[in-house]
This record gives sequence, structure tokens and C-alpha cells, in this order.
Amino acid sequence: MPSLPICQRTLDSVLAQDLYDELTEKGYRVFFARITLEDKLGQEYEPYIFAALNSAKVMLAVGTCYEYFNAVWVKNEWSRYLKIIAQDKNKYLIPCYKGIDAYDM
Repeated sequence: MPSLPICQRTLDSVLAQDLYDELTEKGYRVFFARITLEDKLGQEYEPYIFAALNSAKVMLAVGTCYEYFNAVWVKNEWSRYLKIIAQDKNKYLIPCYKGIDAYDM
């Protein structure tokens, strides 16, 4: 897969933002790093991500290719959330995918 210029967004990012917009419009509290952390430039993001993972009832993992689902930061977040789910069965991880086979994930 060709590398993207820093300023170009992936389809995954665009789809995730569309989901963010729809959910916030419906009144849900949503953490989406691209927007939620935009005023935190120059600060350490990890405490915010940690708090979001621990307080979230649902995580939507958005992906259009296996490579993006397994990118270091993406995989770090969904795998950490799976560990949280193991301790709290009232939390859910929902993979949202397009153009890939769920059975291959």
C-alpha cells in the first residue's frame, strides 16, 4: 500500500468522522481523537485516551483494510479495550468495516 502524505486522511478517518458527526448529532458523548484532542496540541495524549477507553461503554473500531486495523496505535487501543471488556461484560467492541471480510479479521 502506498504511503500517504502527512496531510492526507485515510478513508478510515473520514468514515470515523462521519460516524462521530452522526452520533454527536444524536446526543451521544463520543471520543474521536482527531476532534476531541485537537485543542491538546503539545500535550501528552495518553491520559485522555486512557480515560476514554476506561469510561466508554462502546468502542467502534473503523477500518477499510487489515493494515489499518493492525496499525500500531489502532491495535493498541482496540486490544486495550478488549482487556477492559474482559473485566466488564457491559462494554462492547463493535468492528465497523468496509471492503474486507469480517471472517478474515
